[in-house]
Amino acid sequence: MKFALLGIDADSLRLAETVQSDADHELIAVYDAHSKSGNTPLDAVRLPPSQSWESILGSLSCDAVIVSQMPGQDPDLRADQLRKLVQLDVPLLVVQPACEAIIGYELEMIRADNRCVVYPFVPGAQHPAIKKMRAILQEQSGDENPPAEQLVFERPLASRKRDEVLRRFMRDVHLMRKVMGKVQQIAAMGAGEDDLVYTSLNVQLRFQNGVLAHWALKPELENLEARLTAIGSSKTVELSMGTNEANWSLRLDQGNAGESFTFPAFDSYQDGLCEFVSAVERNTFEVGWNASCRDIEISETIRDALRRRRTIDLYEEEHSEEATFKGLMALGGCGLLSFGVILLLIAGVVEGLKLPLRNNALWQRWPLFLLVLVLVFLLLQLLQLVFQRESVSDSSQVVLRK
Repeated sequence: MKFALLGIDADSLRLAETVQSDADHELIAVYDAHSKSGNTPLDAVRLPPSQSWESILGSLSCDAVIVSQMPGQDPDLRADQLRKLVQLDVPLLVVQPACEAIIGYELEMIRADNRCVVYPFVPGAQHPAIKKMRAILQEQSGDENPPAEQLVFERPLASRKRDEVLRRFMRDVHLMRKVMGKVQQIAAMGAGEDDLVYTSLNVQLRFQNGVLAHWALKPELENLEARLTAIGSSKTVELSMGTNEANWSLRLDQGNAGESFTFPAFDSYQDGLCEFVSAVERNTFEVGWNASCRDIEISETIRDALRRRRTIDLYEEEHSEEATFKGLMALGGCGLLSFGVILLLIAGVVEGLKLPLRNNALWQRWPLFLLVLVLVFLLLQLLQLVFQRESVSDSSQVVLRK
């Protein structure tokens, strides 16, 4: 498979290197790399940056595109790039977060039409330690017995710039959701809404199963390990995540007994590339893009939580063209109803007081005008049947592209 690289960051470069190290794949072009590399060749991928990313749109030599994280300078350009690539049904391996949540949901609606494969990549998300931790917590859990009482995530981070902190939080939420499920509520404290640097940040989450979670920044001193700890009434599970995935470890403490788990060498980048290629070859539609957009939405909600200083509810809304159409029709119906009530009040005043306006030819036809508006509104409801398409659910079920 022939790949192009759109944008440069550490993770997208690692994916590009993985492509080049695989005899079955080839990296043929690099786009939007001028801001960081000038016109010099990129040492990591041994390719000079190409001039214009739009050449991808007219090129038939590229089978897929690796997309870097969202650039801080021009998010509107990235949104335009993603829209055009998805509209042309170009398979994308996207390093998250690559765009704002609202853009991600827009891409999901486009995907529902052309079944384009857009694979979200988060380093470590498919690590065996994450799967093992979830399996341990799910043992003997149920509706009355949640998998844990609380979840604690400690994240060491050298840079406290707001965008970098929120980007890191988005990825950590992705890992926590893999372990515990959907997030229902969020609250945050420790920083100002408009602060560009978060010297401290504490985030509280509530999952659908009732488990509470606490995410906190900690100084990046000698220990660079992030820790995810699930605390229950009878057991504690601690996941240590070093910068090297080969050093990830899991420990289960249950009463006076303890057990440690180690895992074979794991490469998120090789695994992500293999999963993406498999999804493209099998024409797999559902690859978790919509759920990944919800992770971005949760991270974007932090600023609202800091501003309001209270807990914010998160709703699992279905973002689709059908839902948008129903919302517009509901808004139009309310507007038409309000207009009709006002018109009837005015008509009552004019007729009751026998104002000169009642003799006007146009005024005498006001019931007909109101009837026409109602009929037009009712006919608009039929558009949903005219443009009806097959629905695609955001579940683990595989849906094949047509």
